[in-house]
Amino acid sequence: MPDLQTVRYAVRGSISKWFERPAVSLLVALKFTPSAATFVGLFIAGIAAYFVSEGEFLLGGVLVLVGSVFDLLDGGIARSTGRVSKRGALMDSVFDRVAEVVVLLGLAIYYLSGAEESDTGVVLAFVAVAGSLMVSYVRARAEGLGVKGTAGFLTRPERVVLMVVALVAGYPMVGVWILALGAPPRAPPPLSRRPPRSTLSLPSHRAQSSLPSHRAQSSLPSHRAQSSLPS
Repeated sequence: MPDLQTVRYAVRGSISKWFERPAVSLLVALKFTPSAATFVGLFIAGIAAYFVSEGEFLLGGVLVLVGSVFDLLDGGIARSTGRVSKRGALMDSVFDRVAEVVVLLGLAIYYLSGAEESDTGVVLAFVAVAGSLMVSYVRARAEGLGVKGTAGFLTRPERVVLMVVALVAGYPMVGVWILALGAPPRAPPPLSRRPPRSTLSLPSHRAQSSLPSHRAQSSLPSHRAQSSLPS
């Protein structure tokens, strides 16, 4: 039975073949830059958050899907136009996190002051925010330490799909429950033990003075004047 990562790569390959490449070609023809696609995705996520906070879940879910499409395509545009850079990759990752937080914040506002006020919904939305951010942090930190951090449940694509389905179906509470329970990070695989550092056993060169003790011992004869005057 294929593992989760194999299925994820297979789905990603199908999406890239049948959707991403044609869409990237269209956006490149329209003179879209990678940064423009990233900004458009964040802007649409902000609009989606507004409608979610107003209880318009269907429209909000559709907008979340559209915004995530631009998040998906900005990397492809960068590769197609030869504009791949570390700065662009960093901006893409940060904007993805901000877009996700904005949508969940809109949901928290809805449960705080909307038609269905719910303290539980507010708490779950904030837990989902913290969990989604920690998933990204733990994976980045693990990979920085040389540990493979690509496995696990509820990475960003799964979270986006889950949120879109929950919003379109009209059950956002179910979505935040799953995100709150599933997003907190699992412990990464243990680090391989590194060989102990080589410690040099240098000999102790302590200067031990073995010089003979030359104490001046006075062996001068005692010349005491003994008076031998005749009586």
